[in-house]
Amino acid sequence: MKVLVTGSEGFVGSHLLPALAAEGHETLATSLDGSTGHRLELPDGAAAAALVADFRPEAVIHLAAISAVPAAARAPELAWRVNVDGVRSIHGALARHAPRAALLHVSSGTVYGDARPGEAAADESRPCRPGSAYAWSKLAGEAWLAMAGGAGGAGPRTIVARPFNHIGPGQSDAFAISSFARQIAEAELAGGGEIRTGNLESRRDFLDVRDVVAAYIALIGSARASGIYNVCAGTTLGIGDLLTELRRRSRVETRLVADPARRRDSDHDPVLGSSERLRRETGWRPRHALPETIGDLLSDWRERVARSAAPHRGSGA
Repeated sequence: MKVLVTGSEGFVGSHLLPALAAEGHETLATSLDGSTGHRLELPDGAAAAALVADFRPEAVIHLAAISAVPAAARAPELAWRVNVDGVRSIHGALARHAPRAALLHVSSGTVYGDARPGEAAADESRPCRPGSAYAWSKLAGEAWLAMAGGAGGAGPRTIVARPFNHIGPGQSDAFAISSFARQIAEAELAGGGEIRTGNLESRRDFLDVRDVVAAYIALIGSARASGIYNVCAGTTLGIGDLLTELRRRSRVETRLVADPARRRDSDHDPVLGSSERLRRETGWRPRHALPETIGDLLSDWRERVARSAAPHRGSGA
């Protein structure tokens, strides 16, 4: 299958491209800065149309987005342009030049809002209660696709994925668990140190990024997939529990330091998700246990920290 991947320079893209290649798919990658594949700055509709007209994809996995809650809060207008108008550009390009393609739009489980006492796991019929600029922009992108698909015109088959939290090797330290892994790797290099933390009581529905990627590939490979799919584990783990697992693997002693700057207004518990529809319609199942993910994330940060320190370690002797 010919698959166009937007936003391929990011965390998920770094796992998605090799996974697609391993399954024999032909890919065309785009990135904001051209570091991976073709440069594409959404919502540039003309540039998107030119790429689609040339490549004629059979499927698009649309990752390109302002993908962090704090980043969207700092620049809500930019988040709207990229996360909403960018979807419109990709959909319009497909409608004109590859109307038989499948469009997998990566939205977010944050559209459901925060958990309320006694609520069961959220399936795709749960009403959405977005509580951030990021969540609103993601839900607006979904709404535009629903409107376009219901307008009666020819266009791509649309699939909306709502991934919950995902972690794994290659993740930015802008996210809590990855930040802890980086700090432990740095402490190991220094012979000990501290880990600055925010809210350790919060719980999240976590998946390994490689399982998220497998879900996206399963969805574009299913001829009948359409509509909305939660991509989640269906269980929650505490931030503090994952930090404990990381510290258990540390090669040095570390101490915890509460940092008020790391606590965010968005540090409420999100809803627990149900991935039953995804499992039932595609056969997808998570393959990576969280202890494995934690180990791989820490190993990755050890390598990254060692590489960044290497030029400096011999300079003063």
